[in-house]
Amino acid sequence: MRLSVEVETELGVSSENTLDFGRMDSGNHELHLGDEGMGVFAFSAYENVHITAVIKAPEYLIHSSSAISDRLKIDLNAAYANKGENNYNQSTPLPNNEARFPVRDRKSVQVNRMGLELCWLYLYGTVETNNASPGEYHGEVIIRIEYE
Repeated sequence: MRLSVEVETELGVSSENTLDFGRMDSGNHELHLGDEGMGVFAFSAYENVHITAVIKAPEYLIHSSSAISDRLKIDLNAAYANKGENNYNQSTPLPNNEARFPVRDRKSVQVNRMGLELCWLYLYGTVETNNASPGEYHGEVIIRIEYE
């Protein structure tokens, strides 16, 4: 007897707010947890799933013109909220931008009758501009999410 079963999982990721430090002048520019420009990402999974989140960010942002060698030092931090609400006040920092946590904090009171739960990841940090040339600077931030 042969049996074949395919199980579809209801996993999802969405970007709710793009990380944006905005227009910057010379000096340090901090984007705190809860500030308007922080990055917000939502993850959905069944309530019994654990998530491992790893944030990889560049050490420097590079000028968009290859003729300009200026770089901006960037330091990103991350936190997650898994109590059923998109609420950074209930978030937990990711030490070294890496953590394993349940999609739903078992101590939280709210229950989703559908079995799917949401948790949120927040990105924030500091950019040092000092006397860098004007223009656009860019870098790639990788958010790796593993479901268990």
